Amino acid sequence: MLDLMQAVTAAANEADSVDDALRAALTLVAEHASWPVGHAYLVSGETHRSLISSGIWHLDDEERFGQWREETEHTEFDEGVGTVGEVLANGKPSWVADISNHPGFVRSEPARAAGLKSTFGFPVLSGHEVTAVLEFFSTNVEQPDENLLQAMVTIGTQLGRVFERERARRMLEEREAALREKSAELERSNADLEQFAYVASHDLQEPLRMVSSYVQLLARRYRGKLDNDADDFIGYAVEGAARMQSLIRDLLTFSRVGRDARMNSETVNVSEVVEVAVDNLQKAVEEADATVLYEGLPEVEVIPPS
Repeated sequence: MLDLMQAVTAAANEADSVDDALRAALTLVAEHASWPVGHAYLVSGETHRSLISSGIWHLDDEERFGQWREETEHTEFDEGVGTVGEVLANGKPSWVADISNHPGFVRSEPARAAGLKSTFGFPVLSGHEVTAVLEFFSTNVEQPDENLLQAMVTIGTQLGRVFERERARRMLEEREAALREKSAELERSNADLEQFAYVASHDLQEPLRMVSSYVQLLARRYRGKLDNDADDFIGYAVEGAARMQSLIRDLLTFSRVGRDARMNSETVNVSEVVEVAVDNLQKAVEEADATVLYEGLPEVEVIPPS
């Protein structure tokens, strides 16, 4: 019995998938007990749990037990229904020495046709949750073997760890897939933003160039010919147009960041950047009666405006 548990544990640890672990366990247990038929059910559903065939079998005689296999694979067991449904419900191994006289065994006719007389089953446990049920059949009437049933508890726990590994692997794959999708979305979003920044800044240049030209023409023709306020207003307009042109050029530069490998970074004192920003917002600062304070700002690596 110890050899059996060690063999199943080794097979479970080496299995690449749940199917491989179940297939190995069915073969090892069936051969140890000399029972010709072994089969694995998987648990389906969460609120309404039932057992469905995994399609994983151990059959000593494919021809003799082929009809039994077909009948079983088309049968689903709700929790508490049939011997395997009882295992699902209570999470404990079950042994029926004579299935022909057991009222809870619901497949007596096809079992009789296949010459099956005894069955035992045990749960695969992931924590306290039943994730699968394995059942075995003998062509002889076999009395319960408490040592074997006790070993099945250990084997069910070992197989449950394979389910836990598989679940963890799927969760990791799902998270990685979600991260890849988010990364792809971010790349598309960044590309869209770059394109928008490029188009917007490019399209704004022409009308702004016209505004700037006429404001400068106004300054040349009428500075000193109107009152002092008019000269100040014209000066503000010229200065504002020049700043706007500089901002648009910077926006164009920003839209090319990451796409132009020829762009080189340089060290810039952030205090100087803040001075320019505050100067650009001077009108808004005055209207808000605000005071902008800053000190001890660091130097950073930036790609300068072209």
